[in-house]
Amino acid sequence: MYLLNQYYPISKRILKRYNIPDEDCWDIFQETICKILYHRRRKAIETEKNYLITAIKNIAKNYIRDKAKYDELFVHDVDISSIPDEEADPEHILMMQQAIQAFISDISTVKNPLHRKILEAYYLEHYDINEIAKLYQVRRNHVSVIITRFNTQFQEKYNVGI
Repeated sequence: MYLLNQYYPISKRILKRYNIPDEDCWDIFQETICKILYHRRRKAIETEKNYLITAIKNIAKNYIRDKAKYDELFVHDVDISSIPDEEADPEHILMMQQAIQAFISDISTVKNPLHRKILEAYYLEHYDINEIAKLYQVRRNHVSVIITRFNTQFQEKYNVGI
């Protein structure tokens, strides 16, 4: 209840700047609270308010990006029966699931803890490269190099694009 009373008004103000509808504000806030509770348990948060603001912004950006993709994909004037759906192929779905599992397990096997944290922040928590650089107090170029190297290694290992 404490988190709700203290942080929901802040969250709603931030989300309104991104033109997020009221009905989605609560869902995004709940997702953020789950992240806060998870990271609080791991003792990875110095200040909850700063983490909340960063997480809300990232989730709002992802919401906008995903909504734009959804709107772009689902054009209502097109007869979709004429479009082949290669992604509905069970073999393709299985391959994608295996690639995702391999990707996540490869991130967890990175030996350097800083590199692993950077990759987790970028791929699993959807942080921006600039935010990661500030968070871990490293140069932006260093973050980009780590991500690019991981992409290259993964593509060479599995012959798939990220």
